[in-house]
Amino acid sequence: MNISFDFKKTMRTIICFLMAMVIASSQNVAFGEHAKKDQGAIEFTDKELEWIREHKESKIRIGVAQDYVPVEYIDSNGIQRGLGSGMLKKISEETGLEFELYYNNENETWEEILQSMWAGRIDLLPLVSYTEERSRYLQFSKPYTEFTQVVVSRKEKKCFISDLSRLTEGVFAVPRGYWFLDLIKSQNPAIDIVEVKSMKEALEYVSKGRADYTICEIPVYTYYKEQGIYDGIRIVGEFKEKNKAAMATSKEFEGMIPIINKVIENLNYDEIYENALVFPVDSTSGARLRMTVIFLSMALLATFYFLYHTFEKLVNAKQQAEEASDEKSKFMSGIAHDLRTPIAIIMGYSEMINGKKAKTQSDIERYISKIYEKAEGLSSLIEEIFMASRLEDNRFEFQMEDTSINELVSDVAEDLGFKAAEKGIEIQVKLVEGADAVRKVDRVEFRRAIENIVTNAIKYSEEGDVIQIRTIKRSDGRILIHVKDEGLGISEIDIGHIFERYYRGENRNSESVGLGLYITKEIIQRHGGDIWVESKCGIGSIFYVAI
Repeated sequence: MNISFDFKKTMRTIICFLMAMVIASSQNVAFGEHAKKDQGAIEFTDKELEWIREHKESKIRIGVAQDYVPVEYIDSNGIQRGLGSGMLKKISEETGLEFELYYNNENETWEEILQSMWAGRIDLLPLVSYTEERSRYLQFSKPYTEFTQVVVSRKEKKCFISDLSRLTEGVFAVPRGYWFLDLIKSQNPAIDIVEVKSMKEALEYVSKGRADYTICEIPVYTYYKEQGIYDGIRIVGEFKEKNKAAMATSKEFEGMIPIINKVIENLNYDEIYENALVFPVDSTSGARLRMTVIFLSMALLATFYFLYHTFEKLVNAKQQAEEASDEKSKFMSGIAHDLRTPIAIIMGYSEMINGKKAKTQSDIERYISKIYEKAEGLSSLIEEIFMASRLEDNRFEFQMEDTSINELVSDVAEDLGFKAAEKGIEIQVKLVEGADAVRKVDRVEFRRAIENIVTNAIKYSEEGDVIQIRTIKRSDGRILIHVKDEGLGISEIDIGHIFERYYRGENRNSESVGLGLYITKEIIQRHGGDIWVESKCGIGSIFYVAI
């Protein structure tokens, strides 16, 4: 297959890589000193040390959900993977305690694992959500991670769901024993529920129309979606409250809870979290894969650096130093979650190719296409960050030239027509002759602004939708560019904020950091123009640009 080579983007990535090497080298020294300082630094009480000594001679039995990939699962070799695995390793390093997988784990559903825990066949659950029902027979540690919960449905569902209590119809597929069964019942007792064996089966029910909705964490949805197993599903809602996960022991092992809590308090969260988005494949040619991962990780680190640099200037400009620390931490945490997803996908498909897991040449070409698509997305992200930084610092000089607005709009529609056609979307263009005026604009950057608007229209439209692009000559002499779509629409809460830097609304794209429309607005306003939007959720949006 043919893949075009973009010299500009390649050079930008190499520059980021070199910068990241410098940053990483300085940070590695500091981290190394920190690690040496913290190693063995946890101080256990005499009672806790006595409990550890009493349980060192025997292995502690653990129970694990098998199919909550990539958060928690059993791989093809019968080995536990995911967040809980990293936590157990850390506890073992600090205490010398040993763990083993419950002997019948691979044959039991999550509901049966919970029953085995209640019956005393299992001592510890490494990753579990708190419910009142479970607290009757489990002792919970402090939560050590949290996940965004999303509602998943079929593609034809247009509007996002933010409140289950407002649903008047529909069937939810829920794996037996999963915590959000209680959530659904508490928020809307009238909702019909069909219980299934696993998360994979719940997604299959939705994909095949046997159920209307299910709920899962974003990493789980991303994994199954990227495998191409369930092409007909999409995210249609997101809960504001996070699912906080902890460890839990049987009542007989409750003496272990204070020990676990101390490990959590001294936890290097990033070190543990990396296990949450690892694809379940076996590596047979790790050297090439490691080089790929190192290169992409360095580019990601450079991205973080520029994000932090830009955001820090914004906070200082508003003179909110005391509030900035929490705000920056939350922002960077959110960005980290979003950027890990394409990196994990690239790693997964690279493993499939390098490990010779692809069965046909067609599979290999599809995997390479996926890798290129995600890498291109990361490159575009870096471009957006550079652009936002230059605009903020007033370091961007526009190269103004006489440009036909109708010609520019026509070129954008023609170039993006192929992308729209791939999704089964039609672009209709109507250019009013009176609007064919010449304006002094930076042709490249003004085109970028219009492309951003049309690209968003394509992104949030579905097969069979129509996008209308028009130019109109206003009575005041200005030219109005009008882009109308039939997509998801924008909620009333979001519509007043979508042009703000780093703002991401309910209907956001999962890999967006909220810079596209901010850059679009800045470009248009610096040309003396205006931009605004009208939208209704579930009906579509109309973006207007006056120049």
